Formats: sequence, C-alpha cells, structure tokens
Amino acid sequence: MRAPGREGGFTLMEILLAMTILVIGGVSVISLFAAAVSLQYESVVNERKALIISDIVSEAQQVLNDHKPTKEAPNPPNIERKESPLFPKDFEYQVDFSRSQYIPPGEGAVAVIRIYYRDRELESITRILQKTVFAAKEIEKSISLEADRAADAAAEKDTKKDRDVPIPGGRR
Repeated sequence: MRAPGREGGFTLMEILLAMTILVIGGVSVISLFAAAVSLQYESVVNERKALIISDIVSEAQQVLNDHKPTKEAPNPPNIERKESPLFPKDFEYQVDFSRSQYIPPGEGAVAVIRIYYRDRELESITRILQKTVFAAKEIEKSISLEADRAADAAAEKDTKKDRDVPIPGGRR
C-alpha cells in the first residue's frame, strides 16, 4: 500500500545508491581486466626470455668449446650485443666471458649474459660453463663397451637356452 498522493517509481536516493554500486562494480571489473592483461604480457616476456637464455647458453657453450686458450687470450672472445634470432627487434643479448678461480685455466669460464628487451636491460645472468669436448677415442671406447655388453647378454641368453633343453632319458 502506498501513501496517498505518492506516485510509483524510484526515489532519487535509490537511483544514486544503485548507480554508486554499479560504478564500483564496473571499476573493479576493469581494474581486474587490466591486471590480467599485464600478467599475461609479463608471462609472455618471461617465456620468451627462458627460450632465449637456453639459446644463448648453447651459443656460449659452443664458443667456449671452439676456443683454444693462449696466454694472450685465456678466455673465449665475448659475444657482442646482437639481436636474438628467436625474437628479433624485441630482444638483444651479449655475453662476457671471464675466468673463475674455481675452474682450471682452459677448462671453462664464467659467462655473464645480459638480456635486453627493447633497449632496456631486462636481466643479467651469470653461468659457469665448462668445456664439453668428447675425444674420438672415448666415443669409440663407449661404443665398443656397449657392443661387448650386448654380446655378453646374447651369449648368456644362448647358454640359458642350452641348460633348459631336456635330455632324452630324463637325465641332464
């Protein structure tokens, strides 16, 4: 029941309260959306950075393995700042090699990797790299060892078959 002389509808106070609640909800949703977009962008950059780091470490390892140390040049040559082949235009990197007191000369180096994203240094990573050189004799030895193991396994299998063959007359 309505009071006499009042017409139906909303009061100004009810409309202001409803609009305030609507504005607060809308601002919350928009700010959450902006935060989600920012996190997604950061996630993409971090994923690309991980791919690039893997690629750079492989390149640095190759440079280290190819380097023949001398008294004048005990460390491999630095990799000067250049674009990433995975994501050109966005990412650049450089690698500076130095000696470590914990690695014997000629067996490895410390690689300081700097990654740049759109001309801003994104991250600096230090990795200790050791030479990974496999001599042909070691590979030959490994292959012949595997072949010997396979031959031994086959011979034992044949020997086991011979033992399991029944002899006529019930004797073994």
